[in-house]
Amino acid sequence: MSPQASIRMDRIALVRSLGFLCLMLTIILLAPLFLLIFWPEESHEAKAFLVPAAATLLTGGILLLCSRGQRALVLRKHASSMILLLLWIVAVAFCSIPFMMVGYSVPQAAFESMSGLTTTGLSVTDVTAVSHLILLYRSLLHLIGGVGLVLVLTAILANYYGMQLFTAEGHTDRLSTSPFRSARTILILYGSFILAGIILYVLSGMPLFDAVNYSISAVATGGFSIHPDSIGHYASVPIDIITMFLMLMGATNFMASSMLFRGRFKDYFNHIEVRCVMVLLAIAGPIGAVQLVLDHVSPSVLMAIDQSFFQMISILTTTG
Repeated sequence: MSPQASIRMDRIALVRSLGFLCLMLTIILLAPLFLLIFWPEESHEAKAFLVPAAATLLTGGILLLCSRGQRALVLRKHASSMILLLLWIVAVAFCSIPFMMVGYSVPQAAFESMSGLTTTGLSVTDVTAVSHLILLYRSLLHLIGGVGLVLVLTAILANYYGMQLFTAEGHTDRLSTSPFRSARTILILYGSFILAGIILYVLSGMPLFDAVNYSISAVATGGFSIHPDSIGHYASVPIDIITMFLMLMGATNFMASSMLFRGRFKDYFNHIEVRCVMVLLAIAGPIGAVQLVLDHVSPSVLMAIDQSFFQMISILTTTG
């Protein structure tokens, strides 16, 4: 392939990837508006999502129209990394708009958007002073950031240069020789863990809105919260246990998770990553519990065990 043809392939890949990214962001931007059914008094903030959603829809439509009928099969060396960088810049820029339109400064909006998409979990938001729409939107940023922007695009782009983008984002969870099948399996696993978390939270007495946000945050290992005291707001051992399970599932290699999902329990518990985490928790958990009791931090041994293992799992999974 000539150098000119290779450059053209890269440009086609970039345009198509940006186009599909914009359409995906449109869905994320419109999703919080569903809450207006339950909180119609927050309708004044609808434009904060409608304006950027219209922008992403228009941009995505134009980009896909421009690349219509053209497909890139192979990218030049390092081209996938450059495309990935541009995808993240565009995603952060568009996702910052709702924050800016409800009163955040530009640096604050960019910070919150970046933190959500990268599942870092640091926040400049006073969760007691923002709407339900913004709270859910923050969690949705965790949702697509936790599973990976490019992983979702890989599922859309099928086999066209998908594996190169898939690898460029640091994914080693190849559950199949096809990037499309790998991405689809990971999305099913990811969604199943979140759905299971929502159901378990609700059964444990957590309100549905809270359950959706905390389940996404825990599986994404991001840590965004809708209460100032985070999951400690509920002071519930069952909710703590559910959260620990979700954090572990979200942080575990998807290859190992697929073994558990398929009932291959022996293979799952023999996986080196799972065994390593189990050993670390078996050592650190009891030590932390003893320390909490000796320092009179926890009122009981049961509470000390709960708090110790919760903190250790939150640290190991970087959920925060």
